[in-house]
Amino acid sequence: MQEQNTSAFDNGKIKERKPVAFPGENSALPPFSSLFYCAYAWSNQGGLIGEHPHRGFEIGTFVLNGSIEHYDSINRQWRPLKGGDVQIIRSGSGINHAEKLKPGSRIFQLGFDPNLQQSLGKPATYDNYRAGSFPVAEKNGMKTTTIMGADAPIALDNPVQARRF
Repeated sequence: MQEQNTSAFDNGKIKERKPVAFPGENSALPPFSSLFYCAYAWSNQGGLIGEHPHRGFEIGTFVLNGSIEHYDSINRQWRPLKGGDVQIIRSGSGINHAEKLKPGSRIFQLGFDPNLQQSLGKPATYDNYRAGSFPVAEKNGMKTTTIMGADAPIALDNPVQARRF
């Protein structure tokens, strides 16, 4: 398998691995279904991913540990998220946003490509979901947290289901 695409932000303060990279970048895996982007990013010392635009697609940021702050052109303020929290951007007709990773933070992002004809005609939205808002089920001693899909608070235009074990 091809090596994952790697990149960095803020003069190397934030590092990123992308098994499914943005179109035009080398990618270890091709986009599949509506998933066109998948990345893991971390920062040992903290750093900034500067303000940048998105249109048409949906992106979920899962805070694995540590904490981040998110700024966007809808809310116009920095909003904190911590380990276990999820942010969802439905970029619709357009949104600008930026992210700060605090020292020792790790995030995972998934980008989904909905029906662009419909998505581009919708206003952009941004939502935070706190770690405690996701339903947890236990079966045979194993806990499963449902993040997206049936009985979960997050719904995307894409028919996506996501669980954490």
